[in-house]
Amino acid sequence: MKYEIAKRYLVVMAIIFIIGLILTLSSVSIGRSIALDILIENGGMDTAEYQLIIKSYIESLRACGVVTSLLGGLGTLLSGYTLYNNTNEQS
Repeated sequence: MKYEIAKRYLVVMAIIFIIGLILTLSSVSIGRSIALDILIENGGMDTAEYQLIIKSYIESLRACGVVTSLLGGLGTLLSGYTLYNNTNEQS
């Protein structure tokens, strides 16, 4: 039972880690896309304001991606260690 829970936890944490990496690596394109949508919605804006929006969204998405991947990576390591200890005890 404990082995199955740790195995599921490992899979979930690995998925969270991958999502964090994808979010971090694609933060520039997502930030530009959001800023372009805001530009179209407003019908135009000052260039400096547009650049500020792009920069702020990129930094926010990158920070979220880093935190998510760190938590997912730490969870993956901890659950992998638990699985390793359980397999040693079962052997």
